Amino acid sequence: MRTQRKDALAAEAGNGSYHLCGPIHNSTHHEFGCCDSKGRTIGATIYTGQCEIVELPADKEVWSFMTLEPGIYYTFCPQATRAGKSFGACQSVQYFKTAAERDAKVAKYLAGAAKRAAKLATAE
Repeated sequence: MRTQRKDALAAEAGNGSYHLCGPIHNSTHHEFGCCDSKGRTIGATIYTGQCEIVELPADKEVWSFMTLEPGIYYTFCPQATRAGKSFGACQSVQYFKTAAERDAKVAKYLAGAAKRAAKLATAE
């Protein structure tokens, strides 16, 4: 079974026929209380949302597909920051069946990111 996010499928199709609920993004910025060698604060922006995954029609050609089961998913995408601005490559969106699973992953990510930030600040 090939699946696709409804919002992506709608964009690919050029119409809204498959678009019922796209991602609802919220962003929160976190500073870790330390700076890099250039004096920029080290932090992260966390993007969260919700999307619906649908099964693709058999005749639909798209540039990408997912192996997730159809349904509603909660999303999480972290972005490192320096001085409050995006820094480095963005990371892939991760999908979770429940908001609690996503929130646990966000907490784990932030704890690890804070440790990495402290280590980076003391190394410089």
